Amino acid sequence: MYEEHIIATVPEVLWSSGLQVCGSYQGDLYNVGIQGDKVYVYSGYYGSCGLCGSWWEGNAPSREDILGSCEVFDTVIDAVKYIAFSDSFTSYEGPDREALVDSLLSLTA
Repeated sequence: MYEEHIIATVPEVLWSSGLQVCGSYQGDLYNVGIQGDKVYVYSGYYGSCGLCGSWWEGNAPSREDILGSCEVFDTVIDAVKYIAFSDSFTSYEGPDREALVDSLLSLTA
């Protein structure tokens, strides 16, 4: 559900099919995408109820929310460095950084 919403809401970005869901009843979402010469690293949040970030019942993030939850880079190398070394990922479990890099590289192949 999360991946489909992101793709449908921001279709001009070619998103990876490797969306990562880190958590259980609530947690973080991670994905990568490209548009032209820009690279997007998405880090969003979800929850299981309306008060904790549920995407159900019309509470899914808007286009502006999704794009605002992205770090945008001019090069793949800069995005890879960010994924590999950034302290800004706030997940309980943390993303699988290697899988995010692999997903990004598969989009540029």
